[in-house]
Amino acid sequence: MKKNYTVTLTTLSPVFIGSGKVMRKNQYIYQRDKNIVRIIDEMKLIQILRERKLFNKFLDEVSQNKLQDLYKFLKINGISSANAKDLVKYSLSVVSEKNTDSPMNDLHLFVRNGNGDAYIPGSSLKGALRTCILETLSEDTKENEKFLDFSISDSTCMENESFEIQQKIDFSKKVRGLPLYRECIKTGTKVKFNLALEDKYINISEIKKSIRKTYMSYHKNWATHVIIGQTELSASGFNSYYNLPNDDQSILYLGGGAGFVSKTLHYKEKEAWKARKDILEILEEKFKNMKQSPYSYKNPNRVQNPNTAPIAIKLARYRGSLIELGKCELSFEEIRV
Repeated sequence: MKKNYTVTLTTLSPVFIGSGKVMRKNQYIYQRDKNIVRIIDEMKLIQILRERKLFNKFLDEVSQNKLQDLYKFLKINGISSANAKDLVKYSLSVVSEKNTDSPMNDLHLFVRNGNGDAYIPGSSLKGALRTCILETLSEDTKENEKFLDFSISDSTCMENESFEIQQKIDFSKKVRGLPLYRECIKTGTKVKFNLALEDKYINISEIKKSIRKTYMSYHKNWATHVIIGQTELSASGFNSYYNLPNDDQSILYLGGGAGFVSKTLHYKEKEAWKARKDILEILEEKFKNMKQSPYSYKNPNRVQNPNTAPIAIKLARYRGSLIELGKCELSFEEIRV
């Protein structure tokens, strides 16, 4: 029997779904005194630069890699804050581990539709659910009957106020803020999807059980190997590992940067040592032609011990604390006709 549901997704931490578009440091305004990034209209920027006869100078500095900061360039060349405001599409606060006196790096933007509205593609949520539902790698085929007549719409659109800039933060042996910045959905944002499925193949109850099983196995087989006993992480204010879900909660990881284990089945059914061995084999295959890689067959000192396979928790900042990146809660409400 075909059933339809409204799915409400609530972000429990920042979420990133990349569009593939990257803005260089000379393509956005980073206002350090306010710790705000201003996303600009490129056509309006070109127009004002031409009017001020600054376009050629701008191109020269860009081509010679001299223009590292658009905000400074505009200020030095007499384009006032009032004029700069005319260029701004929207502004985002920056949540960062680094000193705000330093310039930012390239900015990875969230996916948007043709009207410039941000949304979560239905394919992203379906992919996350698919990872939860599948029990073994051998079942991951296009013909899997569990996914016959299983469709999810794109989400409702989100306002620009629902976003912020998050710096990439990894934790393995220590907390590391990396020079990568993403436009992320803020914690606490809600969006809705429409889900249609044929319940003779899979029903909502099975989906919820699969989501919980995946989440619990992730923490049992992966996160505990990284987090437990790490005083440096505790000192940094990490507080979300112990917030395990209630029986009726459906929590999963979504989006880019949420980590390798959130996109694969290795840690769902296998013991930690076997999953890490699998990961090591994947890395060896990926880097086999790169002599400098510790996982390359060409490197005489290559790593072969599964315990040395890299493991990390992907983090973000929220109200002064560290939380896991990409964590979301789902609720399902049947649409009765």
